[in-house]
Amino acid sequence: MKTSETLRTNNAEEQYLRRYQRCRQLMENDGRFGCMSEEEKDTYAQRLATPEYLDLTCDWACKYLFQNHPSLLVTLLNDILREDIKTVEFQNTELADIAPLDKRILFDLLCRTSDGRSFLVEMQRASRADQRDRLFYYGSRLVCRQVKPGGKKYALAPVKVICIMNYEDRHPGSSDDKILYQYKTLEVETGEPFGDQISFYLLELPRIMRHSEEYDAPVAAWCRIFRNFAIFAKSRDRDDARFKELESAMRVSGLNEGQIDNYFSDMLTKEEMEPYIEGAEQQGYYRGLKEGEAKGKAEGMAEGKAEGVSMVAKALLAGGMSGEMVAKVTGMSAEDINRLKPDPE
Repeated sequence: MKTSETLRTNNAEEQYLRRYQRCRQLMENDGRFGCMSEEEKDTYAQRLATPEYLDLTCDWACKYLFQNHPSLLVTLLNDILREDIKTVEFQNTELADIAPLDKRILFDLLCRTSDGRSFLVEMQRASRADQRDRLFYYGSRLVCRQVKPGGKKYALAPVKVICIMNYEDRHPGSSDDKILYQYKTLEVETGEPFGDQISFYLLELPRIMRHSEEYDAPVAAWCRIFRNFAIFAKSRDRDDARFKELESAMRVSGLNEGQIDNYFSDMLTKEEMEPYIEGAEQQGYYRGLKEGEAKGKAEGMAEGKAEGVSMVAKALLAGGMSGEMVAKVTGMSAEDINRLKPDPE
C-alpha cells in the first residue's frame, strides 16, 4: 500500500515531467532555440520546470499572483507605502488614447481604491536607460486622465507608481543597503511638499543581499519573496495564515495547462536565453552550422551539410567534449571523430 508521502512524491514527479515536456515543446516550436544543442535545451527546460514556486520577476507570474489574490496585493501596497488600504479594484491595464498620436500603454498591474487613489505596479526584470522617463510618463498619463474633456475642475486623486526592479539603479550618495527609494515633488530649499498628486517608489531587489536591517521587516521580506520564494519559505511558520495563503498561491502545481503555457512563454525571453545561446556560439554549434549551410549552397547541399557537421564536431572537441559525446550529438562515426581530433603536441 502506498503511503501519503510516496503519493506526494509521485505526484510531484508527474507534475515536473508535465512541465518539462511542455517547456521542450514550446522550445521546439521557437526558432530562437535553433542554435542550441539538445543537451543545452534539456538543461534550460529542466531549469524552468524544476522550481516548485513561481518566479515573481516574470511579468506573467507577478500579474497572475496579485490579480488572483488581491489581498496579497493590498498587503504589498501597505508594506511599501505604509498605508492602511483595505480593498482595491483592478483597472483596465491598457490605457485608452487621449489623443490620436498618443503612445499605446499596457500596464502590468493597475488598481484603485474607493476614494479614487490609483496604484500602478510595474515589474522590471532588466535595466532600461529610459526607465525613469517611462515611469514618469505612465504616472503622468494616469494623472491626466482624471480631468475629463471640457472639465473646469482639477481635483486630482493621488497616483502612486511602484516599480519592482530585479536590478540596481544608480543613486549617488545613497547607502548600498538601501532597498526602497521614494520620490515626491518638494520645494528644493524647505522640503515643502508641492502636493500628493504623483509619487514614485523603486524597490530594488538585488540590494537585499546587502540589507542590514531586520530580516523580517515587511519590505525586506517582499524582496526575498520576489528573489527566491523557496528559500524564503524555509524560514516561515507554516501555521502563519498570511504565509499559508501566499505559499499556496505561489505553487506552480496550481497552474492549469493554459497557465503553464503562458508562464513558460513569458520565461522564454531574450534575457533569459542569452547565456545559453552565447554558450552555444562559443562551443561552435551556431557558427559551424551556419558556415556549413553557406558552403552547402555553394558546393552542393550534401557536401555542405557534411562539412557543417564536421565543423560542429571540431568545435565541440576543441571545447572539451568527449569524442563519444560528439559522436552521439553529430551522428558521426567514432573513426571520423578520431580523425578530427588535434594531434597531441
